[in-house]
Amino acid sequence: MRGKWLIPVIVAAGLGLTGAGQAQTVPELRLETANEGIFRLPVPEEPAPPKARDDGNAYEPLGLRAGGLTLYSALEISGTVSSNVSRQTTGTDFGIGTTLKPSLRFESDWVRHSWTGEANGAFVRFLDHPDMATSSAEASTELTIDIRRATQAEFSAAYSLDADATRDNGVAGSEIGDDTVHNFTGAAGLVHDWGPLETRVTAGLDRAIYEDVALSGGGSQDNGDQDYWKPFIALRAGYTDPPVFKPFVEASYGRRLHDRRLDRNGQNRDADDIELRAGVAIDDDPIWSGAIAATYLLRDFSDAALASNEAIGISGAVTWSPTELTTFTLDLETALTDSQEAGNPGDTSWSGSLALTQALRDNLDLLADAGVTFEEDEVTYDGSLGLLWKLNRNLALTVGYDFTLVDASVAADGYSEHRVSAGIVLRH
Repeated sequence: MRGKWLIPVIVAAGLGLTGAGQAQTVPELRLETANEGIFRLPVPEEPAPPKARDDGNAYEPLGLRAGGLTLYSALEISGTVSSNVSRQTTGTDFGIGTTLKPSLRFESDWVRHSWTGEANGAFVRFLDHPDMATSSAEASTELTIDIRRATQAEFSAAYSLDADATRDNGVAGSEIGDDTVHNFTGAAGLVHDWGPLETRVTAGLDRAIYEDVALSGGGSQDNGDQDYWKPFIALRAGYTDPPVFKPFVEASYGRRLHDRRLDRNGQNRDADDIELRAGVAIDDDPIWSGAIAATYLLRDFSDAALASNEAIGISGAVTWSPTELTTFTLDLETALTDSQEAGNPGDTSWSGSLALTQALRDNLDLLADAGVTFEEDEVTYDGSLGLLWKLNRNLALTVGYDFTLVDASVAADGYSEHRVSAGIVLRH
């Protein structure tokens, strides 16, 4: 009798050893107890349900997973009260309105390559002053492809919208419509790490479109003479061996080509744009990050009647987080501005701001910002103070105060304004 049971046992053992050496999809045969009395396949165990994602903070949105991307969206809806909505030099002109601030960002979780993007906007409308509406929006995306260990390809695109009925753009007459400007940028670059030295070459194209402005006397001001294309190329080299402070130099050249050869004053505003920067990148996360550089800008016009416009200053952004609850961000910018006045090549602009984010509690943030902008004829001071109270991952309340003071050499161009707002923020 023992011989009769020996053969099946040997066969079963052989099948079990064979299954163990193959793929996991082949179930293992096992010998049941004497009470069961037969050989049978085991019932496969059901996989455990996936665990919910948790970032460790019960008040931060988790986002929406879509393939290898995570998307985060938000919409702020608030009421706004302004002390001087029409920006009068003297007196007050109260206005009540609404503000919408939608935003969206995404990031990839790929192993080698990366893709990020964000978009946000601010749209302000006043009930009794529809002509004082303002709209702004920005969108950008960056794609990095790891070609090989020391070489990467970078692709980027960006768009910005700036519509402001109160900005003076030099039109002949009294404008009643928004002064609206669209800017588009696309670029592609190649980055190579040579060991202690990293180099980057980038080529791209800028496009600017200025919409026509409606006039109070009827008709509109044609601003098509300001539209232009600007192909550009930029070179950058940086020393990467230092652990924290990494020096770099950068140079770029672009050629402004307007859709119309002559502007409204009969002048050719095609120009060569040159930018030179020398600075340092800071890489000490999570305490310090960013880059700052000495900057030289030159715009040399094709029309001999227009003098060159140039500026020297500092540009960049640096973030300092002395603790997990506190973050300071310093932004500095040097820029050249345009002009449509005959014989005027434009102005220069220097601006700086310091922002603070302080977590008072896990669900309560203090937000503060102060800035100043220097231009040839005026100085603008602005500041803000606000609170963000997060009720849960998807809902928050916000209150804020904003202040603007323009000190202009022409008294009629100066004004001050206070704004108070309160609203809700929907997040995902």
